[in-house]
Amino acid sequence: MAEENSKLTTYVDIVFDGPPGPEAGRFVEVEDASGKSIKLGEWLQRPDGSWALRIQATGAGGSVVDAAPAGEDDDGGD
Repeated sequence: MAEENSKLTTYVDIVFDGPPGPEAGRFVEVEDASGKSIKLGEWLQRPDGSWALRIQATGAGGSVVDAAPAGEDDDGGD
């Protein structure tokens, strides 16, 4: 069942290898509240050459995300 493969969490951490600043850290991964890597959103290349991690918004008062563990394919592919 799909519910077994997903976990409701109260927050997510978007992890970088350094602090913000002129030479900001690089993206590492997204983790759930327990520290496990999760698949959250979709990477999109913008027309100007920059990249965005698109994360679907949730309603107020709900969980931040219903996310699948990292490494699980939504499309059943490799």
